[in-house]
Amino acid sequence: MSEDVPAYGPDATRPEIYARFDAGWSPPVPVEIRAELQKAHLTPRAAAALIGVPDLGGYLSGDRQISYSSWRLLCLYSGSVEGVG
Repeated sequence: MSEDVPAYGPDATRPEIYARFDAGWSPPVPVEIRAELQKAHLTPRAAAALIGVPDLGGYLSGDRQISYSSWRLLCLYSGSVEGVG
C-alpha cells in the first residue's frame, strides 16, 4: 500500500472512505487513518483498544489494510459517521 496523500489534499479526505460497505466504500490510506485518529483525539494504542485490534502499526505503515468494521468503529468514535437506527 502507498502512503500517498489523497487527491483532495493533506487536510481533506475522500468521501468514499465514509461510505457504507455496500455503497462503494474504499479503504483509507495511512494518512487518512492518522487524520481520523487526530479527529477522535486518540492515540494509536487507545484506538486499537477501542476497536478491538492488537495495534494499528500495520495500518499506519501501509503494510495492512484496515477492515471495514474496524474503520467504521473508529469513524463512529470520531463522529465522522452516524450509526444506523
